[in-house]
Amino acid sequence: MNRKDEEFFNQILLELSHSVESMIKHVCNDPELAEDVMQDIFLEAYQNISKLSVNENYREQILLMAKRKLQARLPVKMSPENGE
Repeated sequence: MNRKDEEFFNQILLELSHSVESMIKHVCNDPELAEDVMQDIFLEAYQNISKLSVNENYREQILLMAKRKLQARLPVKMSPENGE
């Protein structure tokens, strides 16, 4: 990872970690699972930082990534019928 990507990743963490954490905790009542999902999301963001850095919609991508990871773990709570 180059310095520019590292700085961008740190920006993402500062900018989005609270929003992502709030969304996860709203859906998931298990603190350990919430922490695992949070780590998975930011690990995936780290692994794909070069793709995220060229996309001006990176915020939406991260939030969509979070939603998908929650759907994989909690499919009933994240169903389209309840709008989450």
